[in-house]
Amino acid sequence: MLARMDLLLEPGLRARDRMVHSHSEASDPLPSHKAVFDAVRDQDAARAELAMLDLLAQATHDLDQVTGDRSATPR
Repeated sequence: MLARMDLLLEPGLRARDRMVHSHSEASDPLPSHKAVFDAVRDQDAARAELAMLDLLAQATHDLDQVTGDRSATPR
């Protein structure tokens, strides 16, 4: 089942990215993705986990900005 998670995740991520990155309020995604990449490259699991959690929080914040959900805590 996990081997084909891309069939579920990719369309959702693609739709989210279209929504979020078509608005000027969205943050630049590259620094947070680079932080994850750098931590994984450096084989620093703790740093990778924190970077991934930060990336997910930023993704949620960006989506909330676009959809008008102001109940989320701002970053």
